Amino acid sequence: MPQPLVPIPFTAVVPAAGLGTRFLPATKTVPKELLPVVDTPGIELVAAEAAEAGGGRLVIITSKGKDGVVAHFVEDLVLEGTLEARGKHLMLEKVRRASALIKVESVVQAEPLGLGHAVSCVEHVLLPDDLVLPTGVLETMSKVRAKRGGSVLCAIEVPSDEISAYGVFDVETVPDAANPNVLRVKGMVEKPKASDAPSPYAAAGRYVLDRAIFTAPAHPFWGGAALIAGDGSLIGVGSLHVQHSNGRELRRDVNMIVPIDLLPPILEDLLTLGRPNRPPRPWLGLYATEVDDAIVVAGLSERGPAVKTGLRPGDRILAVRDEPVSSLASFWRRVWASGPAGSEVVLQVVRDNDTMRVRIPSADRSRLLKAPLLH
Repeated sequence: MPQPLVPIPFTAVVPAAGLGTRFLPATKTVPKELLPVVDTPGIELVAAEAAEAGGGRLVIITSKGKDGVVAHFVEDLVLEGTLEARGKHLMLEKVRRASALIKVESVVQAEPLGLGHAVSCVEHVLLPDDLVLPTGVLETMSKVRAKRGGSVLCAIEVPSDEISAYGVFDVETVPDAANPNVLRVKGMVEKPKASDAPSPYAAAGRYVLDRAIFTAPAHPFWGGAALIAGDGSLIGVGSLHVQHSNGRELRRDVNMIVPIDLLPPILEDLLTLGRPNRPPRPWLGLYATEVDDAIVVAGLSERGPAVKTGLRPGDRILAVRDEPVSSLASFWRRVWASGPAGSEVVLQVVRDNDTMRVRIPSADRSRLLKAPLLH
């Protein structure tokens, strides 16, 4: 099997814990992932796509009662022996194909925490709902990532009369892109009306995502520190001190490390400009934390734009641009989706049981920092 010129992440993850409601009543007894495309279950086609792109390990997120999804990749020696004894060699080859494709592991999702729960744990995600043809799209996405860094999403062009069934990207052209199919994503609208769709480009269930490494217990002075592997190689650079939550009560202080392989695409920018050559993200000058599934303002920068709007520590943030937020990740994604630094960010805030809207003119934080010395 040919290997891609640009290696993609070693592990691919398939979220397959859903109920398959779009295919009921068939999925009442047969998991959606095992429904056949001609004579091959969809999950096997997805595994083949990952293997052909160079993936070496497939993790399937399943739920109770869907053991058959993973069992499809387990050798059935009795069945194989029967087919071989009867001389059904072509059928035997088909039966053996799945178990030989890729190493498969599973994780049982005890409760329906959604796609984001799986995505937050990994870098490379394939949705079994979507079969993207021709194959090879993952290698193309990996080349784009190697050149530009960041997350790379696969999109398909959808007719306007079908667009309301998809998540639709709001995109803009990339001036220096040699390939016109490479676009910059500004945001996303879930299942819009045809008249409200920002583009004809819909999410196609293939994501190569930014990732981070987390270590515990947390060290208070981790920023900029090197993370060294057992063989002495540099694998990451210390970034933030954050809290990890299991979705219930437990919160644990951890250090976030940026993987070293995210550096090459922006290294030249850092050496010449001191920062990535892209529009700066909006900075509000507030520090937030999660308390009982709510986002709470923990503090304000004296020089930041938020303090000038009357926002106070203890205020609860319900929404950003009228989109509800319940985690720090969703809060910052909504803020960054408001546009580059200088964009107005509108927060819905609760204080003393009163709800109010706070409009914050964001800033470019780098302008408040001491400029780096460039050599």
